[in-house]
Amino acid sequence: MKRIKMNLQLAQFDFQMNQMARQLSITTAEAMQIVRSIGYTCLDCDFRSLTSDFCTAMKDAGLKLSLMYVFFDPAKDNSELIQNVVEKAVQNNAVRVMPIPNSDPKPLRNKAFADMRAFQISLAENNISTVLEDFADPGKSFNSLAGLQNYLDNVPGLGCCFDTGNFAADTKPLLCIADSLMPKIRHIHIKDFAINHLFAPDMLTDVRGRKLSSAPAGCGILPVETVVKSAIKAGYRGILAVEHANVYNERVAMERSYSNISRWLNELDCFSAE
Repeated sequence: MKRIKMNLQLAQFDFQMNQMARQLSITTAEAMQIVRSIGYTCLDCDFRSLTSDFCTAMKDAGLKLSLMYVFFDPAKDNSELIQNVVEKAVQNNAVRVMPIPNSDPKPLRNKAFADMRAFQISLAENNISTVLEDFADPGKSFNSLAGLQNYLDNVPGLGCCFDTGNFAADTKPLLCIADSLMPKIRHIHIKDFAINHLFAPDMLTDVRGRKLSSAPAGCGILPVETVVKSAIKAGYRGILAVEHANVYNERVAMERSYSNISRWLNELDCFSAE
């Protein structure tokens, strides 16, 4: 039996790449080249970012679209938006799409479920999976394990995009949350937080009252290394997208995150029998 290495791919976000371009006074296309040179192969992108010029630059840099996210309002008729999202996802060979309700108060919850089901059905017809993440926003019901599970239960075929940093308001330990969602995880956002201002200004306050700020993956207080390794040992073979919003130096954060995650992967027995 031949043993082959599982080549897990790392992704960056469009907004972080754009922030790096502003910090370095370079073009978006030049920023994409830097992202690729560090070692990232994919981008998670906002639906609105995917202009013709952006997509051409992404292709020229050798980057692929790993996930496309789109915000929608459950109070509106979203049939046209769903059609446009599906068309753009197909055009850009998106692997996954993440529709995100802007808000979902209880009177609109069933409409949000219905819209998510409509997204999922249309995307599945084109072999594109639909995911939803635990979103750290008090105005969204899916900002906790219970809230996210409610969507997973009400939208058949919906997968989980597990964000390691979005459970700051949840009282359960992150590893327990990850373990309970593991069978549904289809995409991972690696987010880490520090309790100082070394990498970024304060971003949020956790349940223990600590003020947290973004940090490169592996440079903060969250057990992100353990979560990533546990997911891979459980069979995860998707994209690992690195998120560190609003850091003082995006290029340094990208490089440190890539270095740390690469080390974790090299420490694993990421092989499979062929």
